[in-house]
Amino acid sequence: MAKNRNKKKKNSAAMDFSMDTASIPQAMDTSETRAPSSVLGVLDRKIRKGLPTRRSKSLRKKKAIEKATSQMEKLEEKALKNESKTLRTKSAKKLYE
Repeated sequence: MAKNRNKKKKNSAAMDFSMDTASIPQAMDTSETRAPSSVLGVLDRKIRKGLPTRRSKSLRKKKAIEKATSQMEKLEEKALKNESKTLRTKSAKKLYE
């Protein structure tokens, strides 16, 4: 999924500086706030330990190594095939000369 980092908020309102709020005394907010429900949902989830990620990382490494070796083997086979083909064509040309 794409991340929406660069999108600007459409409903952002400009700040109103017409009243000076520093000169008006305000009461201190002493009310306790409750934690949002989304945070509580995160606490209920199981936390994965580090081992499975290590295993997956090593599996990715193994697969990458296997893929690289198979590609190298394919390239070597192609090179041998091309060499044998050139030898066959040269020998065929010598027969007809």
